[in-house]
Amino acid sequence: MQRAIKAAASLQCLTLIECAPGRYDFYMDEAIRAPCFITNTASEIENPDITKTIGLLFRGMRNITLDGKGALFVFHCKQTMFVISELKVTNSFLKKRSP
Repeated sequence: MQRAIKAAASLQCLTLIECAPGRYDFYMDEAIRAPCFITNTASEIENPDITKTIGLLFRGMRNITLDGKGALFVFHCKQTMFVISELKVTNSFLKKRSP
């Protein structure tokens, strides 16, 4: 999925990422580690390291639509599912799964 996101970001035009129907599992060891300040979590004083484990990163991307075609995205363990900025998500289901 990250390869598709990276390829879509490089196009610089209206882009549709379509997933085949089914289940997609996202694990921490395949996730992106990136700084990301999330306002509804611990403050900078409580947690000065804002590095997050992110399942799907769509930062600074415009004109991209992710169409899950009814897919189920399952995020395993402790990770932020999405970091999104200006992304349209359609026809998808999200589920958080603990170890």
